[in-house]
Amino acid sequence: MKKNAFRAAIILAVSAAAILALNVPVTTRQGVDFQIREIRIPLYLKALDFMDRYYNYGTLADRITSGEKSGFGKAVALLKWTKENIRENPGSLPVVDDHAWHIIIRGYGLDDQCQDVFTTLCNREGLAAFFVKVRLPDKGRARCFSLVHLGGGWTVFDAYKGIYFINSEGKPAILKEIENGDWKAVKASPESGSEDYPGFMKQLTSSDDPVNTATWKDSRAAIQSPLRRLFHWLKGDKRQAYGE
Repeated sequence: MKKNAFRAAIILAVSAAAILALNVPVTTRQGVDFQIREIRIPLYLKALDFMDRYYNYGTLADRITSGEKSGFGKAVALLKWTKENIRENPGSLPVVDDHAWHIIIRGYGLDDQCQDVFTTLCNREGLAAFFVKVRLPDKGRARCFSLVHLGGGWTVFDAYKGIYFINSEGKPAILKEIENGDWKAVKASPESGSEDYPGFMKQLTSSDDPVNTATWKDSRAAIQSPLRRLFHWLKGDKRQAYGE
């Protein structure tokens, strides 16, 4: 009888501790017209929202890439879908930035938000990807580009314009080939836009530097899975994910 009472007490204590822990207030960040604010929500709600997005990313990415066998084929399919489904942010509506899934639901976004959606879906399909901002010399115009690791190295995609880059052999051009001028811009969709790329390509990293891999591991797109988010949190440096 005493053993049963003791076990019941332990179960109640653990349950109470779990309830208290799950109700600990945490923060999530949201940007509206480039003004960032922190919103306090209970831990259990943040965890539930995270898992909801995780499974939605997976379901969507699988549907988009259905029938594609190669990593390159999957990346191009995701690029095409992003270009055709994430429209230019209407000038009459606020610029809202919080999670890639919300951008997908709204169906519109800016340059970096299109890259965010594309790279997040790539990572969900097992393709290492993140995006970077590239600025022309002398504080010139800036654009964002997505880097996806395919086969021999990091390759370049422009999810905002719906463009990918191939080498003279028709394969995805890696950064070293782009540095050497062996690249060609290809439209993924009839809706793909155009851009004067040579200047931007010169500013991209000239080789597959290990820094790119380190940046990818800390990118927002890469930590949208439970294990990667846990490893990121366990680092203990409290840094925000790249791109947030």
